[in-house]
Amino acid sequence: MNHFFISYKHTDSAFVAELQKHLDEAAIDYWTDHRLLPGDVWDERIDRHIEQAAGVLVVVTPESLMSPYVIYEWSFAKGWGGGAKPVIPLILRRPNAESKVTFRCGASDELDIEVKIHPKLERLQQMDFTDPGDQPWGKLIDSLKTILSKSNLSEIMKEKDNELNTSDPNERARTIQWLRDSDDPQASIVLGKNASEHTQRVVRVECAVALCQRTNNSDPLAIRGLRDIVDIGEYKHCEIATQALADLASNGNEDAIDILISAFSTPGKHLTLRELAVNKLAVLRNACIVPALLEGLPKADAHVQQAIISALGLQHATEAIDSLHAMLSYTDLRWPHPRRLALLTALSNIGDRGIGIVAEFISVTFEQEAILDDITKALAQKDAIEQSIPILQQAIDKQGENARKQALARVLRHVLATKQS
Repeated sequence: MNHFFISYKHTDSAFVAELQKHLDEAAIDYWTDHRLLPGDVWDERIDRHIEQAAGVLVVVTPESLMSPYVIYEWSFAKGWGGGAKPVIPLILRRPNAESKVTFRCGASDELDIEVKIHPKLERLQQMDFTDPGDQPWGKLIDSLKTILSKSNLSEIMKEKDNELNTSDPNERARTIQWLRDSDDPQASIVLGKNASEHTQRVVRVECAVALCQRTNNSDPLAIRGLRDIVDIGEYKHCEIATQALADLASNGNEDAIDILISAFSTPGKHLTLRELAVNKLAVLRNACIVPALLEGLPKADAHVQQAIISALGLQHATEAIDSLHAMLSYTDLRWPHPRRLALLTALSNIGDRGIGIVAEFISVTFEQEAILDDITKALAQKDAIEQSIPILQQAIDKQGENARKQALARVLRHVLATKQS
């Protein structure tokens, strides 16, 4: 079990050649139907090489999804050994609304059927090769090496792996705890295998949590189990899951960011899970985070909306200024104190324009002591204080001798005092 079977449509041979080059460079063996010899019974030989493979790589295109040979190969692999054979879809071209196949019905009638990724393939962990400029060869090679290491488990680890199939939850919990605390490095392989591939969601979740605890949130094989936690909105593990996803995302795992975004943006999720997901996204840096936060802002309930406001400030999201400014109206004076402070703080974090809006707000609320206190806190924070001072001074210079000028001067004095302390 030291090779990978490559299932593909021959029209995708150029990509397969590139795949073979990367496998050769990583010293990973593979088998394709090009190795069939004249006189071979093709299905028997293909069956044998799938049975002997460590896993199957399926090159997914609209054409391969309709190929009876490709369908046979990956479905045979999923059925082999009770579904234990790893199948990795490599998405080269996704089907779309124009991806159709025409069937003849009788002599003259035709029926167009839309091509879709089979649900069993859709549920598997995929590798996205649709962008020619950003192809995850390194991630693929790492995954294949992990799969190969699983196929060489010691007898004790094979025994522990089998124990995870028990119907007794107490026995399974004891096995997972043993694996979590074991000094044997293969324990991580067993936990990762079951976190990503086990047919029962509860086992994937429990193994993912144990794997995260064991590896300090560094093993990407926990992703599928973490996604399960988010999908079912499980309160028990939501703090562990969101922290693990944040740590994986900070190491460049795009799937982890997507899961965190879905955790807060999908209606019906547990409130704590949604807030935690936003708080984790707040300190990550990725181009898709701010647009997702802005999209979720008007639809969120009060608690999640406050978390999104704070996150936009921490992201220094200049594109959020107009939305936040629109929320800073007279009616906002009725907001509870923490939410109002979050809005003022977020604007102050974003830069000169945001600070200018907060300074202008003093002119509207100069008689509101509680709001002036919030403005002072927002402008005196570490990220805003240096920019706040000249903007406040300019605002004071534009005012005549009136209560608004006194309010601005009071805020400036507090900001200067904070800077000096």
